[in-house]
Amino acid sequence: MYKTQIIKSVQMTSQIMGQKRKLDAACFTIPDLNEHRNKYFLEPKYNLIILDGEKLISCLEIYEIETKWKDKTITIGGIGSVMTDSLYRNKGLAKDLLQKALEIMGKEKYDFSLLQTDVEKATHLYGSIGFIPMKKEYTFITKDGKLDRVKAKDTMILPLANPEVTADILNSAETLFVGNGSW
Repeated sequence: MYKTQIIKSVQMTSQIMGQKRKLDAACFTIPDLNEHRNKYFLEPKYNLIILDGEKLISCLEIYEIETKWKDKTITIGGIGSVMTDSLYRNKGLAKDLLQKALEIMGKEKYDFSLLQTDVEKATHLYGSIGFIPMKKEYTFITKDGKLDRVKAKDTMILPLANPEVTADILNSAETLFVGNGSW
């Protein structure tokens, strides 16, 4: 039986962090690590992990982002680093973690959840729990102070506590600005 844990980032052990780095390297190809670190430097609020014994087999991160939308402060639940060890894929582990993440973000009253992915390849997973293609880009400030953007083809969104704001963002000509950093 697998064990699911919710860990605040400040409580991550060095053992879990080491396993997470190895899983990250196995799941994602990052051509330019320096550029990646310049864009994706935010720290997650929560790490959701699944262990098989002491082995990390699946995880995701939840980021809490406060920003402004039309003079209102909104809170975004960013989902990042969704990954599962190749030997444990297609068992519903990532979906279980995503559902747990939505529970947490719902309790914390996040306005909506946002993630970046290859929408064409990942709609089956994220769409199965309610994410929809955002069909528009969002912008953020990199660590070195430059404005950058996540392309429309790479964004998915899910309304949570404030579906009206989500609808407004989706229907507006304005671009969502998420602040400093992305995830």
